[in-house]
Amino acid sequence: MAPHSTSPTTETWSPPIKTPVTSPQDVYTTLNYTELPAGANGLDVIGDQSGVPEDQRRMKQRDDITVAKDVVIKDVRGREDEFKLDVQGFQYVNHSIEGVTDWTDPKQITEKVQPATVELVKKLTGASKVVVYLDRNRFNPNEKGSQMSTAHSPSHGVHTDLTHASCHFTLAKSVPDPAERDELLSGRYIVVNVWRPVVTIKKDPLTVCDWRSVDPVKDIYNDRRVVGDNVMEFGLPIYSDKHEWYYLNEQRPDEPLVFKQLDSNLETNITLPHSAFVDPKYVDYPPRRSIEMKCFAFFD
Repeated sequence: MAPHSTSPTTETWSPPIKTPVTSPQDVYTTLNYTELPAGANGLDVIGDQSGVPEDQRRMKQRDDITVAKDVVIKDVRGREDEFKLDVQGFQYVNHSIEGVTDWTDPKQITEKVQPATVELVKKLTGASKVVVYLDRNRFNPNEKGSQMSTAHSPSHGVHTDLTHASCHFTLAKSVPDPAERDELLSGRYIVVNVWRPVVTIKKDPLTVCDWRSVDPVKDIYNDRRVVGDNVMEFGLPIYSDKHEWYYLNEQRPDEPLVFKQLDSNLETNITLPHSAFVDPKYVDYPPRRSIEMKCFAFFD
C-alpha cells in the first residue's frame, strides 16, 4: 500500500449513523444462491485456473447449480446504530473523503482513498496496523442474465470473500516478505470489507446477512480454485430460510458499510454472506458506482 499522501485530502469520521426516515423501504426480491449437488461437501476445481479471467473463474463453478430464492431485504435506514461489526457482522458509519476528483484514477485511490480507509478501520476496530489487500471499483453494468459480467460489475451471487486457508496467499501481494507475513498472521487479526458508494446507490445495492441468522457449519461450504501453486478458497453460502438480509436504502458516499469477512479467532469468526440484488424500482437506472477496499486489520 502506498504511504500516506501529503495532498489536500480531508477525511472525517463519526460513530454509527442514525438518520430520520418516514418508512422503511424493504425490498421483495430474489438472491442467487448455490445449490450443491447431492453429496457434495463444497466445490473443487481440478486444474490450474491462472489463465481464466477472474469473472469467469468466479462464476464458472456455479454454472447450472445456481438457484434464485425469494427473500425480503430489510431497510436499516433510521436504525443504523442498531447494527454492530462484532454482533451482526456489519456496521454503517459516517465517513467522508474529500478531494477525490476521479474514482477511476489509481493514483488518487492509492494516495487518498486507501489512507483514509486505513484510518477508518483503525478507529472502528482498534487495530494497530491495517493493510489494504484489494481495492476494486464496480462501475460496469452486467449483461442481461449475467450474475457478474466483469470483475468490475456487481456480483449477483451470495458469497463470502475468503477463508483462513487463503490468508497467506491473499496477503502476499501487499506483504511480500514471507517472514513478515508469518509474524502478522501469528497474532490476532480480522478481515473486513469497506464498501462505499461513489454516488448515491439506486440500482444493484449491496445486501448483507445478519451473522446471527447464519449457521456456519450447515450454511457455508468451501469454494476452492487452483491458481498457480496456490489454492484460493472462498465461502459458499447455501440457502436457509432463517437468513435475515439487510441494506441501507439510497446509501450515500458518506455512509460506507464495513463488514467482517474473517476473524483469526475461530470462536468469534464471522465470514458474512453478501450479494448485490435487484431492486425492482431501479432496474432501468444507470449502473451502480461503488468502490470496495478489503483489509487485514492486525492487533497488538
